[in-house]
Amino acid sequence: MPNTSCLIVTKVLRLNLYKYVRAHRTSKGSGTSFWADPWCPNGSILKDLYPRLFALETQKDCKVSDRWKCSSGTWGGNWSWRLPPRGRAIDDLLSLECLIGSLVLVSDGDDKWVWMGDASGSLKVKTLSKSLQNLLLANDLIDKHCLWNSWIPRKVNVCIWRASLDWLPTRINLSHRGVGLPSAICPLCSNAPEEIDHCIIRCPRAIAIWRKVWSWWNLSTPVVFPSFSIQDITAGRIKAQGCNSRTNKILQGVFYCTIWSIWNWRNRIVNAESTHVDSVMEEDIFPSIQRVSKIWISARFKSLEANWSCWIPRPFDILLICNVFFVCLSS
Repeated sequence: MPNTSCLIVTKVLRLNLYKYVRAHRTSKGSGTSFWADPWCPNGSILKDLYPRLFALETQKDCKVSDRWKCSSGTWGGNWSWRLPPRGRAIDDLLSLECLIGSLVLVSDGDDKWVWMGDASGSLKVKTLSKSLQNLLLANDLIDKHCLWNSWIPRKVNVCIWRASLDWLPTRINLSHRGVGLPSAICPLCSNAPEEIDHCIIRCPRAIAIWRKVWSWWNLSTPVVFPSFSIQDITAGRIKAQGCNSRTNKILQGVFYCTIWSIWNWRNRIVNAESTHVDSVMEEDIFPSIQRVSKIWISARFKSLEANWSCWIPRPFDILLICNVFFVCLSS
């Protein structure tokens, strides 16, 4: 049978993932359902492709080896019909025999399943994710990539993914969904409609936070700031020059923490009592971003545990300092 996780996803999401899975042709056929499994060369399920023949079948759960046998050196069908096929069913039978006519079964070896979404034939999370994305998302969303950062909590990755697709409940999105709101203006600055890029990046209060992050990581500041979008962050387009991939993964984790912190700050402002709105709005969340991002990343990347002191002044050199630290310990 196909991989259990594939079957679960297919059942829960009602998606046709079977088109990416099929049985290995060079097998004995005793473990593959003739009518119900997608073992054909084109990945079709025969009961769906030939419903008339399936209705005439006496054993609906028969195997490939039951219906395809070798007689006198020639492979052919070993059919068992309730009634002899006639009319269009005869045409379907001829088409079926033409479709599987080149099939040759072997006497040894178990039936195997291969994942057609990857050239290796092995089921990989990356190719499964791309397949699901292509099936679930509209065409205008497929190109909006979101890199999953394994050094950041899963709930944060999900929040960032939703932000990259503009699926967070900003006031503009809520109004588009028919939710009655007194205003669609940004609650942080009260100067512009609360769209996702404005709320997280372009709001003046958010810009002040991003400037601190840029300065903290010693990133080159463009003339027009900010000149990036959420998609630029989630696609990994913003990198620290001269740093390796691990350092840039840490930087992306800091970006994700910043987006998460700004969104949570915004929610606390929206849900605060009227007497506490001003005090919440005047909070400086940047120190919290520094602290929380360090805790999240170091919990999943143990090399950062011994370098809290260098995290604040020179985060971009932290891996270099880590290597020096562990070399000193080993010597």
